Amino acid sequence: MWSAVISGHGQQGRVAEALALFDRMAADGFRPNDVTFLAVLTACAHGGLVDEGLRRFSSMSSAYGLTPRGPHYAAVVDMLARVGRLRDAYELVKNLPDCQEHSVVWGAILGAARKHGGDMALIELAARRFFRLQPGNAGKYVVLANTYAAREMWDCVAGAHEAMRVLGVKKDRAWSAVEVLGKTHTFLAGDTYHDEYSEIYEVCNALASTVAEQSVGVGAMDYVSAC
Repeated sequence: MWSAVISGHGQQGRVAEALALFDRMAADGFRPNDVTFLAVLTACAHGGLVDEGLRRFSSMSSAYGLTPRGPHYAAVVDMLARVGRLRDAYELVKNLPDCQEHSVVWGAILGAARKHGGDMALIELAARRFFRLQPGNAGKYVVLANTYAAREMWDCVAGAHEAMRVLGVKKDRAWSAVEVLGKTHTFLAGDTYHDEYSEIYEVCNALASTVAEQSVGVGAMDYVSAC
């Protein structure tokens, strides 16, 4: 219960309260576990409290004898990446042994480099380590391809797509679902299988036209059409 409350505070951005609850938990004689620390590290990442987060991360083993796992390292990677310290994140995790649990760490490095910026050497190193552990992960191939595209490295984009083709890896189609009057309706991107798909597309097109008419700026219709 302590861990759940700490996690809830962290998710709501109440980082100071989350850390205070952690300290109170320990003071009251309740021993934190790896779930508690994951909640604390995630809260520190969201709050930008890097030094505090690193101190808490270090205390896992030094004060509580807990061994950090993949998700803990991934939370620290996120924490450091948010303040532009991606190289420090790499130095922290570079000597981790290759195992399935640590694939989340290299996935975090790859995703953080895409989102927060990073040199291509580090991005490609993280990609190699990740795909060695999860060669069939389509999502990360797309992340890598998008990273190349953002840098206009079109040959590398083609290479990432070719690797997916050779390995038989396909990105899952986007989908959503809604329940209406006790019946669940599932929708896939571009599908025409729903019984009322004609009416659905008619409404979508009408909404798109309305948005385009009300939008300000050049290329609004192109944007809506692309969506």
